[in-house]
Amino acid sequence: MFAYTSFIAPLLILIGAVFSYRQQQNKQQNKQKKLTHHLQQTQKAYDTSLNRMTSGTGNVMRQMDQLGTIAGKTNKTAHTFTWRSLCG
Repeated sequence: MFAYTSFIAPLLILIGAVFSYRQQQNKQQNKQKKLTHHLQQTQKAYDTSLNRMTSGTGNVMRQMDQLGTIAGKTNKTAHTFTWRSLCG
């Protein structure tokens, strides 16, 4: 009886350590999955916003170009300023 007791105690400690290690690994994997999910959501939102800004007839870049052209025509001189000419 004594031999089983001395064998079982270290075995239970080992099983507990393995279980604890697996729980810690699962927590890290869950954190990694959440982080990956958030990064994917952020990338998707960025791509959508950039697409809205740069494509279509009502996009922001086109409106800035048109506004710059209109503002340039109101000057006394014949300068025409566009968004792209001011930025680059």
